Amino acid sequence: MKFHDTDCRRSALARWGIWLLAIAFLAGCSSSSEERRSGTVSGKVTLDGAALAAGTVLFMTEDGHGATADLQPDGTYTLQCRPDQYKVAVSPPPPPDPLAGGGAAPAAAVDIPAKYHDFAKSGLATEVKEGENTFDISLTK
Repeated sequence: MKFHDTDCRRSALARWGIWLLAIAFLAGCSSSSEERRSGTVSGKVTLDGAALAAGTVLFMTEDGHGATADLQPDGTYTLQCRPDQYKVAVSPPPPPDPLAGGGAAPAAAVDIPAKYHDFAKSGLATEVKEGENTFDISLTK
């Protein structure tokens, strides 16, 4: 059986190609330890002492990383994000779609003061550390 020079080159190129794909795959699967660290934040949002039954809690860092969580009917929320300093905002739920038709009756409107919708004006901030964190949010009208 005769081996041709081109067969050897193809075989070598195929081996190199497999190695390069394996290295690229492994590099894509790894991440820095900073990216893998995370904290879980849980809390309750109240408005004038009463649980806020609907809305969204938003966390945002200075460099634009963020996380959101929808409020549960009892006013609680849970979200995951990387450890950092966060500004916090609370926004009302979107209005029901009038074109959707059928389904459940629209939920009562939630009147969250406008200043809490804006990170710069809300006055809400917290530091998230690795692991479990609690941040209760008390809003006033």
